[in-house]
Amino acid sequence: MPMREMVECLHCLIIIAMSISKLFKPLQIGPLTARNRIFMAPLTRNRSVPGNVPNALNLEYYQQRAKGGAGLIVSEATLIVQQG
Repeated sequence: MPMREMVECLHCLIIIAMSISKLFKPLQIGPLTARNRIFMAPLTRNRSVPGNVPNALNLEYYQQRAKGGAGLIVSEATLIVQQG
């Protein structure tokens, strides 16, 4: 591989590494500080049954994800009106 291509490739790898390392740095969001910039989007898992009220299963689910390292977890919605 010619030297110029090697330098360009190395430059790209450095840029990628710097971008990835930012993911693991804390982020200030108003008065809160997320331990990293990895956010988990809300997922409707429909685990609030019966009764449409969050329960121990919901707690276990989010505890598992929090231990996995997400900086911020946006929790799921629960049903307000039962349909169907």
